[in-house]
Amino acid sequence: MSILVRNRHINKRRKDFLTEIFGLILFSFLIVSCTLNPKKVRQTLDEAGNNRQELEKVIEHYRISGEKEKLKAAWFLIGNMANKYSTVWVNRKQYDNLYRFIDSTKAGDKSAVERWDSLKKVYGVTTYIKPDAATIKASLLIENIDLAFYVWHNMPWGKYYNFDQFCEYILPYRVSNEPLENWRPFFYKEMKWVLDSLKNKNDLREACKYINDWVNRHHRILALVEVPKMGALDAFYHPAGTCNHRFVLLISMLRTFGIPCVLDYTPQFTNYPGGHSWVVLFDTTGNPVSFSGGDTIKYPKTNKMPMGVGDWGATKVYRNTFAYDTDFFEAETYGTLFGSPCYDVSGQYDMKTGMVRFDLPENTNKHVYLCTFGKRRNIIPVAYSKNSSKHVSFSKVGLNSLYMPAIFAEGQFVPLQNPTYFDTTANKPVYTPIMDKRQKVFLTRKYTETRPMKIWGKYIIGARIEASNNDLFQNPVLLHKIDSIPNHFVDVQLTNQPKFKFVRYLASDTGPNHISELEFYSGSEKLKGKLSTSQSEVNNGKIKSIQAMFDGDMSTFHEVSKKTWVMIEFYKPYQITKVKYVQRNDMNFIEIGHQYELLFFDKGWQSLGLKTATDSHLEYNNVPKNAVLLLCDLTSGKEERIFKYENGKQVWW
Repeated sequence: MSILVRNRHINKRRKDFLTEIFGLILFSFLIVSCTLNPKKVRQTLDEAGNNRQELEKVIEHYRISGEKEKLKAAWFLIGNMANKYSTVWVNRKQYDNLYRFIDSTKAGDKSAVERWDSLKKVYGVTTYIKPDAATIKASLLIENIDLAFYVWHNMPWGKYYNFDQFCEYILPYRVSNEPLENWRPFFYKEMKWVLDSLKNKNDLREACKYINDWVNRHHRILALVEVPKMGALDAFYHPAGTCNHRFVLLISMLRTFGIPCVLDYTPQFTNYPGGHSWVVLFDTTGNPVSFSGGDTIKYPKTNKMPMGVGDWGATKVYRNTFAYDTDFFEAETYGTLFGSPCYDVSGQYDMKTGMVRFDLPENTNKHVYLCTFGKRRNIIPVAYSKNSSKHVSFSKVGLNSLYMPAIFAEGQFVPLQNPTYFDTTANKPVYTPIMDKRQKVFLTRKYTETRPMKIWGKYIIGARIEASNNDLFQNPVLLHKIDSIPNHFVDVQLTNQPKFKFVRYLASDTGPNHISELEFYSGSEKLKGKLSTSQSEVNNGKIKSIQAMFDGDMSTFHEVSKKTWVMIEFYKPYQITKVKYVQRNDMNFIEIGHQYELLFFDKGWQSLGLKTATDSHLEYNNVPKNAVLLLCDLTSGKEERIFKYENGKQVWW
């Protein structure tokens, strides 16, 4: 063999050897790279399917750049991606005209809801879920991480927050389960004027207020709770939507400028059927500051729930988190109590809390849930205990509410005993119906007085309903003076009255009187006549017609300005035997012609029968004493609230 041929063989073997060595090194590098990833990251990569390469690009990008903190941030996002997904609205384009209409409507316009209902009947609402791990692009994650780090290091308030706070409250690329959007670069460009507007460039609260006030002015709340999730950019371009749409928009904007924030929520209020969320800002001392999110910010001295008018009580308060514990999705509480990762922050709020304790039946070997009453007939879990024995305790529970222990079996919550009322006193009454002690009840409403009704109603107190036989009302006769908030249709019986040709409603002097209906009767005849008013703005056609007070439609109303009157001139004098009136209302009083069902609770709802209303109240006999009651309108309406019956009155919880 020639020397030349021998050298070729040697070179070939050397080349093959080097190729093999290089392959082994590359394989080893990949193995090491993979094993260097935290366990949760590896799990997400395994679940990413064909999108695994996109996630690996992000990790390798920061490995190669040597930016260790950004690599940890990428691990945080990818490792906690398991429950993150987009809700995609398939037939959204068929609703574009609705959105264009909504954008042009005024706040409180019911026609938007009507249009939504009509479109939904035709097209339906089709959605599906897109898991982030299987769809998110490397470019979105990398730009999100880079911009989040930029504001963390360059905003004057960034120095007050550590890496863990940054990861939870600034870094996340989504707020809820809205569609994925690359919103950071857009909002930084569009809203950068906020930074230039600050009087104090270091004032985090002022920056938050500027952004919040912008959302308040440009994005209105509509009662379209069924509308699928809207992304932050979508919400920016459409200035109306649900509370959840507004929260996504606001939190995305705040995080764009390194302002740490998150959503807190209560699964159920103590004094209102339902739960809600709100926004929490973390100030430069790390303290949480709660506000409604889009409503006017008032920075309180104490951390109260920012739910607008009145005092709101919460059963529990939880804080949503981007991160999750490894066993979260395997626990029984996932899907029964918690829909997404969170932790209990009830102790951070200015609310009355205490320990709630129950004795348990023998052989209770399941998770025990703390439950209360929600909307309609629903039993709502608000907390749980992992361990059960002869008794169970729950700490930092909101007081002034009914609670009962329950287990989850066969797809529903099964109460272990009847509800107990817990407040700050030592007395803990249990509401078990006394079946051998019955009472007659007189019912006027199916739902507690709402806060707006209380606001409208307080101005009506002091109003007078008068009669006269001359239109100047010289020496008027007082038929009725309103001395309490008319939260239902008030029926005033009159006797021994002379005949009158003129009657009037004279508003109080404290504020505008919102009156839905005013009716006068002579025997069974409902009286009619010519309407007039002392309100010049009505006569000039500037506000809604006074006809709304007499149109028989309880959903309409007329605003009678303070110290003014609305008068009826009958066609002839009548002896008035009855006056009926109701303020602007929530349509939760008894409506004639509607069918109702009264229920009482005894480890479950039991029916006391159906009745069709023939008057503005219902009467039931043989109602057990000491019972939790619920009146359901089977004809229409959704709002119903538990109550008890004491001293001849409905007492609402």
